[in-house]
Amino acid sequence: MRSGIMTLDEALQRYATPDSHVGTVGGVRLHWIDEGLRDALTIVLLPGQWLGARQAERWAAALRDRYRVIRLDLPGQGLAGPFHDGDYSMPRHAALLADWLAVMVTGRYLLVGTSLSGMIAVLHAATRPAGLVGLILANASGLPRPGGGSVLPPPGGVPRDEAFFAAKLATLLKSPDALTEAMIAETATLDQLPGRCNEANARGRAFSSDATIAALARIQAPVLLQWSTESTYLPATMADRFAAALTGTTAKIRLHPGVGHLIIIDAPLATAAEVRQFAEEIA
Repeated sequence: MRSGIMTLDEALQRYATPDSHVGTVGGVRLHWIDEGLRDALTIVLLPGQWLGARQAERWAAALRDRYRVIRLDLPGQGLAGPFHDGDYSMPRHAALLADWLAVMVTGRYLLVGTSLSGMIAVLHAATRPAGLVGLILANASGLPRPGGGSVLPPPGGVPRDEAFFAAKLATLLKSPDALTEAMIAETATLDQLPGRCNEANARGRAFSSDATIAALARIQAPVLLQWSTESTYLPATMADRFAAALTGTTAKIRLHPGVGHLIIIDAPLATAAEVRQFAEEIA
């Protein structure tokens, strides 16, 4: 192993929070942060591609006084372990999520999917699980981008350093206080975990718009679409396309001017306030 590269256990020692939990589901080691009121509605957040559960702290802090808030790292991100068989397909992620929810959440829950994890949330919601009361998609991927083209990583690749993530995250965050040196350092450190770069690339290449479109039509739970107007990945018009594909339920769109792609990190208080309002409406 190269000097300076952490193992997953070492990363957990450095980055786990007092509310972190680690458990194995279906042979896969997962990490989640579980906070708030145990007897309240549970809000489950699936972070996006590179940033793990820890980076949504301000968003979670605005919700945990009233709800149980769980931020879950899935394979290929944050402090989660890998899929040992190399299958990073979105259906595999969705099945793992369902197995984890069956153990961890016994009552009603609201699911939040962001960026690439939005596809996982959509596939799960399409199975119409009994406890799901609502779905929030925040700058979710899953539909073809206007004009074609791809923002997905190429096969292979090498771990990326802090300079790479400083530049990359600057294109995804517009708020001057959202991007910190600590965020850049942690993101780069986790990307350099043994095998992580290939995990993240495999996760990104598992994109399937056909599966997403079919799943959207099967969703019956009410949906909130949170979209930024400054996303360099998914323009705000994508929210209208998601709403049109949600033929079996109602969908509300909330646009956030001047906010970047990583919307719940760039505008944590505004997006959390919408989550609270949505939760009250569907309760």
